[in-house]
Amino acid sequence: MNEVVIDAGPIIHLSQLKLFHLFDLFPQLHTTTEVWREITRFNLPGKEEAERSKKIRIHRILKKEKEKVMLAIKDFRLQSADFSLLALCNKLVAHAFLTDDLELRRAAEVLSLETQGSLGIIIRAYKKKWLSFFETQEALNNLFNISTLYLSSKLLNRVLTELIKGEKP
Repeated sequence: MNEVVIDAGPIIHLSQLKLFHLFDLFPQLHTTTEVWREITRFNLPGKEEAERSKKIRIHRILKKEKEKVMLAIKDFRLQSADFSLLALCNKLVAHAFLTDDLELRRAAEVLSLETQGSLGIIIRAYKKKWLSFFETQEALNNLFNISTLYLSSKLLNRVLTELIKGEKP
């Protein structure tokens, strides 16, 4: 199966850049009721787009499902919603997990989950020709300068350099 589980971060960050449509790269997205409440309870960027989207399926995760994940990754400092997402990944045998949370990504990798964040989604869109070179460059710069996602300038410069290298004949 090609199930994709999503955290609030990519929804918020790509919405800040007016790039919510990039989630159309994925046939369907899955999240938990806890994360859905995070997105929709407050007037966060992405709230309206997420509520309008027919692509996001919301799942309720049982306490025992979260506890099973908690035992496997007890050394990580995660919130209840984070554990619910990892439990959902296990439940769906997720193909990918979209999150911008570094600690959550590390925990997911311990569970052998493939992770990708907002930056990776933008690069994926470029590789699939959904964004031009210049749109991708602008999106990456905006991810660094406009969104609330923390990216180091070193990482941004490395990604931009690789992007430019790939454009040379």
